[in-house]
Amino acid sequence: MDCTGGYLRLGANRALVHCPSANRAFLFTLPDPTNLEEADLTGLPPGVRLALFPQGGVDLLAYLTEGALGFRPANNPTGTPFQEVSLQSLTPTELRLDPGGRLLGAGYTATDTLFLAWNGAGNPASQSLGLFPGPIRLALDPVQGLVAYGTGFRVLSPRDSGARNPYTAYTAAAVGQDGYLYLARGSFLEVYDLQPNPLPTFPQGSAPLGFTPSSLAFLPVQ
Repeated sequence: MDCTGGYLRLGANRALVHCPSANRAFLFTLPDPTNLEEADLTGLPPGVRLALFPQGGVDLLAYLTEGALGFRPANNPTGTPFQEVSLQSLTPTELRLDPGGRLLGAGYTATDTLFLAWNGAGNPASQSLGLFPGPIRLALDPVQGLVAYGTGFRVLSPRDSGARNPYTAYTAAAVGQDGYLYLARGSFLEVYDLQPNPLPTFPQGSAPLGFTPSSLAFLPVQ
């Protein structure tokens, strides 16, 4: 099975692996990954972005499509609990759960880039990111901050930086437990300190990597 472009999302008790190119997703119980089952994606279009949304001790399947944001049981598309809200048309590129229990989404239109935040009730909050239209990803740490990136980047917390470097393509990012933002710009790594207000105009450091990463992770070293 082709899982090019696949990604992992964590819930409260389970984890989700989504393989967009194969239009399949799999769930396994934590901490034992041997108990594998396939999620039912009936009715969800190609290009959908998925996450897990814990509600009442159950990890529900959350989804972001071109025109909707919602959640439903992972193995029963017509079951309950179910909630869906309509959105303006956008190309979805990211959906994940933040530590506060909200669903965070991102996408783009022909002229704009958008960030969405939803607690599962009412309408989601929507914010224009002001970045160059194209795929948008999110990097977050539960304590240190949240950043949207693609062509350009924007720190959303601990405080809004506004759009930065709107013509620079970033392929990966991580918000570290040390309070720094790490951004991959081609084969270079840029480092920004998230604590100063305003955010520094230039990175505190830059180093060649020798390759172009598609993802970054922060691993504390004792």
